[in-house]
Amino acid sequence: MGRPSVVNEEALRKLEVAIATGMSVSSSCFFAGISTSTFYEHKSLDKEFAFRVNMAEEWSTFRARQVILKAIDDGNVDAAKWYLSKKARAEFAP
Repeated sequence: MGRPSVVNEEALRKLEVAIATGMSVSSSCFFAGISTSTFYEHKSLDKEFAFRVNMAEEWSTFRARQVILKAIDDGNVDAAKWYLSKKARAEFAP
């Protein structure tokens, strides 16, 4: 029997929280108590781990989009210009 994995449910939950708040992989790993090499090894070998990490990354992006779209809904012209310069570059980029 091998040594128990450091990537247990508690470490994975800490990773999800940290990544979902926009922390870097390095900072998230430090918070969860694992090395970055362990993180990348598990991400490449464990489909559930990779899925949960990817969902945490997407959550962070989703929240940022919500903030931008709310600013646009509230009439923030600068936010609208910025958004269009990124999403419709051919038409709106300087």
